Amino acid sequence: MSIYKTTISQKSLWFINSLGGKARSAYNESLVFSISGILSLDALNWALEKLLCRHEILKISFAKDSQGEIFQIINENIKLDIKILETDEEHIHSLLLETIEKPFELGQAPLFRINIYALNPDFNYLVIVHHHIITDGFSSGIFLQELSFFYNKYLKNEKFDDLNKPKSYFEHTAFENSHYLTLEYQKKTKVLSETLSDYLGMNFLTTLKNKQDLDIFSGDRVYFQIEQKMYRKIKDFCKNYQFTPFNFLLTVYTIFLSKYIRSHDLVIGIPFMNRSSGFEHTLGFFVNSLPMRVKLNPDSNFIETAGFIKNRIYSLLDKQNVALDSITSQHSLSRLIQTMAVWAVNENSLLDFQGVEINFENKYFSRTSKFDFSLFMIEKNKAEVDAYFEFRIDLFDKALVEQLAKSFQILIENILIDPNIFVTNLSMLNESEKIWMKKHFFKSKLDRVVISSLGEIFSETAQRFPDRVSLVLENKKINYLTLEQKSNQWACYIRKKYRQLYNIEMPSDTLIALCFDRNEAMILGILGILKAGGAY
Repeated sequence: MSIYKTTISQKSLWFINSLGGKARSAYNESLVFSISGILSLDALNWALEKLLCRHEILKISFAKDSQGEIFQIINENIKLDIKILETDEEHIHSLLLETIEKPFELGQAPLFRINIYALNPDFNYLVIVHHHIITDGFSSGIFLQELSFFYNKYLKNEKFDDLNKPKSYFEHTAFENSHYLTLEYQKKTKVLSETLSDYLGMNFLTTLKNKQDLDIFSGDRVYFQIEQKMYRKIKDFCKNYQFTPFNFLLTVYTIFLSKYIRSHDLVIGIPFMNRSSGFEHTLGFFVNSLPMRVKLNPDSNFIETAGFIKNRIYSLLDKQNVALDSITSQHSLSRLIQTMAVWAVNENSLLDFQGVEINFENKYFSRTSKFDFSLFMIEKNKAEVDAYFEFRIDLFDKALVEQLAKSFQILIENILIDPNIFVTNLSMLNESEKIWMKKHFFKSKLDRVVISSLGEIFSETAQRFPDRVSLVLENKKINYLTLEQKSNQWACYIRKKYRQLYNIEMPSDTLIALCFDRNEAMILGILGILKAGGAY
């Protein structure tokens, strides 16, 4: 039995798994394929046996010693026999979801599973699920490529002497553990931490429903596509301005988030491969996500903003081995990363078994979300992009996210029409929506807006919707009625204090200074001053 140290990132996933509930399946990485034709079970089992011999990471389990240290153990006698289970159309959906979401026991190897569900002799569903603690997106591609390679070797009755095994993943973990102690690592961690000083987090405009009973890892997805015609325009734009498609779409996503949460200060998680030379064919959990802080200048155009973000990405490249936990430990925020932007290419990720037709089924996935709201983009054959938003269902309604997906695509279109327009003037509405808004909203509301102050409008809203959420601060939600009552108390206090100081009633538009952190008191202060007739 061989024992090895774990990386900081592996320890983090161990801890998350120990939280229980949906956290135990949040890091299940699944792939579902439909296969038309006769699948060879013997070839598949032989191919899997070859992979187990080549990659020790497929045979590991995890344990904790008496000092609380997590370590990984190679279980040499692992054997995984794949079986075909017969089912029907009525039950296949629930069986696939059950397989995808079934938690792994990290103390028991193997930490992956392969199931085959047969609807008839020549139509099957193949499900492959790994725990993220032993894999990443690039490793999944390697796994599928090698599984296909050995499957086809077996069908051709060709021998294969595996003399060129890839580097062991445990060489990587040994290097990581020694590197954590170096001065170079500490310097990189310090530089990254300093870029995040005074960052206050992102407050998403969440749903109004009370969903506190839901597990925070409960999630869903909304799929959409950047079609060939649109993607061709994006690639032409990128060629002209020396951007990559990811650079372009990441900039769009940054602007999109900024407009949605109404803040120019954001942190977006960016995954980096974190593979040293020689590990190109090694399976394992290498990928590392880093927080990229962006302070948008609303008076810059899209081209300038994309250039700025391009430089921010480059500045992170030499720090891609700095573990997120090393950075998080130096900040008071419980979560530095609330959103991710992930780019992948699927050219080498699909199975290629001879004699059968295979299709990737993206409609089957774990109903979990690792972050509040994230964008995933998969480039298909350099011609189009399949994308989806993954989101926490205790924060977002699916109907809202479906609308956000449309808004994201409209924003892309508007940027391509005029990339020189200032960020602040970029719209997430198309022309027909703008006309509708002018006709149905602005015109009918104009009189009220002219004669009403903000304080009066807020009071009117509180009367109409007293129980609706009006303010969200991290995990705290305050309804309109509570905010109305507290802000009225502030207004009375301000007017009373003014009378005590100056022996007269406070004139309208009296300037009152505010000095608060971004918290509940700041909002109450603003509303209280406005309701008292002052200005802040």
